[in-house]
Amino acid sequence: MTEAERREHMKSILETTTIFFLPLWMRRIRENFNEILQGRDFKEIPRDPTGSAVIVSGGPSLRKFNLVERLKASGYGGCIIAVDRRLTECIQKGVIPDFMCSCDADQRETALEKFFNWPLIEEHSGKIKGVFGVISPLNVTRKWKGEKYWFLPVLDTTKDPLSVTQVVHHLTMKTIVDTLANVSGLATVLALYLGKNPLAFMGLDLSFPDADKPEDTEYWKDWEHDEKKGIAFSKIHNPLTGRDYLTELRLESYCQLLRNVLNTFEPKPEVWNLSQEGIFFGDNIKWATVEEFVKQHPR
Repeated sequence: MTEAERREHMKSILETTTIFFLPLWMRRIRENFNEILQGRDFKEIPRDPTGSAVIVSGGPSLRKFNLVERLKASGYGGCIIAVDRRLTECIQKGVIPDFMCSCDADQRETALEKFFNWPLIEEHSGKIKGVFGVISPLNVTRKWKGEKYWFLPVLDTTKDPLSVTQVVHHLTMKTIVDTLANVSGLATVLALYLGKNPLAFMGLDLSFPDADKPEDTEYWKDWEHDEKKGIAFSKIHNPLTGRDYLTELRLESYCQLLRNVLNTFEPKPEVWNLSQEGIFFGDNIKWATVEEFVKQHPR
């Protein structure tokens, strides 16, 4: 399969996703509407272009290598941005993020909430700023008691003035943010907006490090009845670890989008990957341990 064919197939997946999820997204906007209108916008988040940021993603390496515990033990004093599904885990291990990012599009209303220990989160909510998409589920946005900032994720395209995204923007008047199609991408865009440099990633595997066959992954259910399942999964060799990592078309796309943004953003940030495995590597990405990063960038 050529690169052009892969891009075209990815475009088709995104269009199908928009069509499938559009009724749900509109319902969530309707449910959140008054709070969205009255709430603070993404661009009202106070910028602080000093120091570094560590982004805590949701990949299996986070637990496999005890990365959160090691971040706590390192004494890191810079900005910490956690994805929604790892917030409770961070707090339990003594790491209180400055920000929590959430932009869940799952049709199962309980899919995201199961990651939140609300009593524990409320103890620390005064220290954590929540960044929510306007399509986030009501049972999460209403329970968040800390500072809350809203944004509009790119739902289809921003180039067409009659696109769904542009129409919803005029309706909600919230800043359009390209999340790079995943919550770790949102956390990255937030760190760039804040002006943080360098940026370090933990748990950003974008692959299935402990799986050898597509059937062994949680994504297989999306493809097992698809005629194109043969091209949906591939293995990418990481020369830094000497291993081949099984990944999926969407994860590979997220990885490429992330690399593109980090390589083209000006001023270009210094990028570190502390995950210790996976497919997020490249000429401009430094691989290191948590301890090595914090030794150079304690704040």
